[in-house]
Amino acid sequence: MIILVRLGKTIEANTMNEQNKISVFGAYGFIGSKFCEMYPNEVIKINRDDYVSQSNNILYFISTIDNYNVHTNLHVDIDTNLKVICPCIV
Repeated sequence: MIILVRLGKTIEANTMNEQNKISVFGAYGFIGSKFCEMYPNEVIKINRDDYVSQSNNILYFISTIDNYNVHTNLHVDIDTNLKVICPCIV
């Protein structure tokens, strides 16, 4: 699951500062780390156990490791994806 939440107004390319950077949750996972490698000057990597955004822009790569749990426990994805991101954007 990839979710981009942009809090506030649109960023102009030449006005990049810490608040305009993207707080990347899941920055150390497979996909998140690749994104951070592609845009190293535009991201703030959020540690695995930290759920506080460091900027007004959030890119959320945290997810479960497979898609088969929907057959056994639907709440695994809800707990991983929605319950974790909600406090990040409040």
